[in-house]
Amino acid sequence: AFATACTRFNPNHKQTMNKQDTLNIIWTSQEIIDHAKDGMGIDLSVEDARKTLRLLERKHDSEVGINWHSITCAIEEIISIKYKQWKIQYAKQVN
Repeated sequence: AFATACTRFNPNHKQTMNKQDTLNIIWTSQEIIDHAKDGMGIDLSVEDARKTLRLLERKHDSEVGINWHSITCAIEEIISIKYKQWKIQYAKQVN
């Protein structure tokens, strides 16, 4: 309730909150890279891991949070986007 009240009434609530009143859960690019390799058999670059983190940040469902399943889906989406971009570039080079 404290965080909601601060957010609602104070646009600078993050500066006014005490550390005891917040929770930060951190996922690192290395965790994303390790999951891609160990759990999916994919060698992911640091750049793609960072894109995955940003995608998770933008699209995560706050009711579910960020979990290994959502990370897997985000990695798959980043790989799919990268493949489509590569396919377009390749087609331009061939033609």
